Amino acid sequence: IFTMDIYKKLKPEKSEKQLLVIGKIATAIIVLLGIIWIPIMEKIGGGVMYQYLQNVQSYIAPPVTAVFLLGIIWKRVNSKAAIVTLMTGLVLLVLRLGSEIYYQPQISSGENVEGVLYAFATINFAHMAIFMFIFSVILCVSVSLATAAPNYEAIRGLSFGTLTAQDKQDNKGSYSTVDIVLSILLIVMVIGILSYFTG
Repeated sequence: IFTMDIYKKLKPEKSEKQLLVIGKIATAIIVLLGIIWIPIMEKIGGGVMYQYLQNVQSYIAPPVTAVFLLGIIWKRVNSKAAIVTLMTGLVLLVLRLGSEIYYQPQISSGENVEGVLYAFATINFAHMAIFMFIFSVILCVSVSLATAAPNYEAIRGLSFGTLTAQDKQDNKGSYSTVDIVLSILLIVMVIGILSYFTG
């Protein structure tokens, strides 16, 4: 991904052999960073891999989801709002993981520590995801309204507000009644599973 999507676009004159070398170097760096990250993983989610994955995913997903959904349903969202929302989400992710790692001994022992940062570090990860999503939506909408509107012609067909009558007609032919029924069934199943396991 790094080689073809980023490096090749920055250095289009590079040969296939040079791209292969860059790809190997990028892979080695990622593997090394992964190994360095292992001790940190033990400090998040109580050292349980599943809990760690859920924690990290719940901090990464909200800003991405907010930008994606708003970009589809509201044509006024612009690139500045998307970047600000994603970068703010990244800052919150680093703050949350950093505070969780810093206060890990107190969290593990159940010790109650005063302070905003400790309270931030101990919010349940699922609740944190909800708060981050709401914050991301508000931030994205606010920045969109405070900055210039996008070029609607350039984004035609990419959000509901920019669909023409022809686009809507073309989209209708891309799904069937079976697709709709299966989608509803999937939603009902997810709600059922969530309801069952949350009591």
